[in-house]
Amino acid sequence: MMDILYKRTDGTFVATVNGDPYHVIPGDPLFEQAEIDGADAPFEPVPPQPTVAEQLTQARAAVNAERDRRMTATFAFAGKRYDCDTASLARITGAATLAGFAMGAGAEADDLRWHGGKADFTWIAADNSLTTMDAQTCFAFGNAAAANESAHIFAAHAIKAMDPIPADYTDDKYWP
Repeated sequence: MMDILYKRTDGTFVATVNGDPYHVIPGDPLFEQAEIDGADAPFEPVPPQPTVAEQLTQARAAVNAERDRRMTATFAFAGKRYDCDTASLARITGAATLAGFAMGAGAEADDLRWHGGKADFTWIAADNSLTTMDAQTCFAFGNAAAANESAHIFAAHAIKAMDPIPADYTDDKYWP
């Protein structure tokens, strides 16, 4: 039974079995006893290979990280891109909720002061341009942000259901 596997900088492997050094030929289950002295190439421990279950867990976590990166970048609405990080999404959700209440209270299309303020309701796009929104547009804006999040969640789910998970899971072809 092998105690520790080391890889030397010269590419050879060394294992210790019950504390005794052995030379390992990659892929060969038989070891040849080898002498190791201070003049030999230095060696470092080789981490154990992850199990299939561990590899699947790591791959799924990587897909989730890609999902989160994409989901929190920007999203398109009415020809512009808008930030969708956690703080932006909270603000969008809040504004869309207020817009829904305003619509329920009778806010009409093209009324840019539906929010009760003295200035038109305006949102800043990712390119720093300003977009005025009536309540209906703001409500649709919130729906677009929610749809963006949902689309990424389901895209990641589909990728993680593939067997195997594709190595190129970061390719745009898998994402909305």
